[in-house]
Amino acid sequence: MITNPVNQSPASAISVLLFHDAVELFLAMAVDAKNIRVRSDISFLEYWDKLKDLRMKKAMTRLNKARVAFKHHGNLPSSTDIEEYRVHTRDFFRENTVKYFAVSFEAISLVELVKPEQARPHLRKAQERLSDDDPKQAIVEVTKAFLIVTNRGTISPFPPAGSSNPFSHGEQELRSFADAITEKVARLQDQVTMLSLGLDYRDFLRFRSIVPSVARSQSGKFQVRTTPGLEPSEEEVAFALEYVVETAIRMSETDRLTRSAGET
Repeated sequence: MITNPVNQSPASAISVLLFHDAVELFLAMAVDAKNIRVRSDISFLEYWDKLKDLRMKKAMTRLNKARVAFKHHGNLPSSTDIEEYRVHTRDFFRENTVKYFAVSFEAISLVELVKPEQARPHLRKAQERLSDDDPKQAIVEVTKAFLIVTNRGTISPFPPAGSSNPFSHGEQELRSFADAITEKVARLQDQVTMLSLGLDYRDFLRFRSIVPSVARSQSGKFQVRTTPGLEPSEEEVAFALEYVVETAIRMSETDRLTRSAGET
């Protein structure tokens, strides 16, 4: 049976523009790093004439043509083409980053942009634990970083649903009812926070479903409680790590915009 692999989605096609923008920004930074003077209106492919050791020109020429076809003529690339451009863009950075910036592409991490800085060691340690095939300890470090970034005192997986009738049995049920109300209020606060940061609340729900119970004291010490049945996969931990980094960057940007608004 022959199937059609083409998924001509405008949303996915935008990735071609992002790939191209990322490469073009790299090229502009590279000529600056090498103190090479170029015209302000230099074209994308002219950079290869200025940067003699630059590689991947053939693949980037195809990416450039795809960008022009989509942006200026409305021609949507297929999903197969998009994946090819993604791989070529990754390979471009892998082959050229060391040459022009003396650091391997794999060594570059958005973790270094995370604030507060106290969260970074935990994220680095999480990356190390992932490399050591220890996702269970990695998710603990990710969770610690999340508490620092968001200035929370504690986080734990969502509790199982229980009785919501405070008058059914007695004091224990009343306490459970109060805890349930507190939990619902906390969820509402989380929703408002995620919305204000432009984050998807569903991602937060996924994040919270895979983290252990961790508490952070005012002195900065952590208390970790093992959660029965919590065995996050490497993929889940990688998602959680990326989520914390994105949250930190969004919060920093929001703080910057708030300060700028206050100064005007």
